[in-house]
Parts: sequence; structure tokens; C-alpha cells
Amino acid sequence: MKIKLFQPNNQPVKPVSVPPTRFDCVLDLVVLFLCILSWALAIGLYLDAPEQIPTGFDAMGNPRSWGSPVFYFFFAVMATFVTTLMFVSLRYPQLINLPVTLNEQTIIPQSALMARCIRWINIICSLIFLLILTQVGGYQYEPMKLNTTNFILGIFLLIFVMIGIIIFFTARISRVKTK
Repeated sequence: MKIKLFQPNNQPVKPVSVPPTRFDCVLDLVVLFLCILSWALAIGLYLDAPEQIPTGFDAMGNPRSWGSPVFYFFFAVMATFVTTLMFVSLRYPQLINLPVTLNEQTIIPQSALMARCIRWINIICSLIFLLILTQVGGYQYEPMKLNTTNFILGIFLLIFVMIGIIIFFTARISRVKTK
């Protein structure tokens, strides 16, 4: 039995930048709205913050370290940073690393699916940062505070949804057929 080390038909093909559809534009607007909402929430919490806010929590959700209210901006900055990275990866899709082999004949639909996957992941990452910001701000405004169990379940749920989206789109990308 002879093993082929070089298979020219399975050469990796780099994804290409695909113009967004209307639905893609809606997903982009949702991300921008969530990013602006995180900044508005961070500014609102900062303006009315006490001198010290909780910055670290134990497993029961009790504050274990305290810091400056400027910490609110950390989450808005992180949400903006991740959103920017995702938008850059949409412009330069070769930065996207999904475990699929792209086919030269189907590169356009596969690249479009990769971009859609990145847009959904961007929304979920923005929601995670907003949820964390809301939880930290909940110690300042009691009605915003989530039960610790619900908060942790919410974070894990969002992470599992993100993993599910990645698996779903990876399967769809690998099943794209040539016409």
C-alpha cells in the first residue's frame, strides 16, 4: 500500500471576502447596537458609581476585590475590541480559522458561510460582555443584579450556543457541493 504525501486536489484554498447580504447587514447592525449599548451602560454606571465597585467575585457571587469605577469601561473597551477584530476578519477572511477544507470550486458560498458564522459569534461575544457588565453594575443597582446561578448559567448557555453555531456552520461549509 502506497501512501500519498502530496495530494494536489486537497490543497488548502484561502477564503475570499464576500459582499454582505441584507441579513448580514442586519447582523452587523445588531453588533453595532450591542457595542453602543455596552458603552452607554458603562458611561451610565460610571457617572453614578460609588467610590469603589466590585471587580472580582468568588464562586458564590460575592465581591472579593474592589476597584475604581473606571473598571466599567474595561468591558466596553473589550466588547469594542472584539467587535473590531471580527469586522477586520470579515474584511480579511484568511484570518478566520475554522476546521474545514475549502474547495476552489465552492469558495464563494463557503466564504459567505464563514462570514455569517463570524457575525453570529460577534453577536454572542457582545452579549457576553454586556451580561458581565450588567452583573458588575448590579451591585450598584440592585434591580440589575442577577442571581449568581442564573448569571453563570447565562454565560455557559451563551458559550454553548457559540460552540453550537461553530459546529453548525462548520458542517454546512464542509457540505457545500459544486454545481
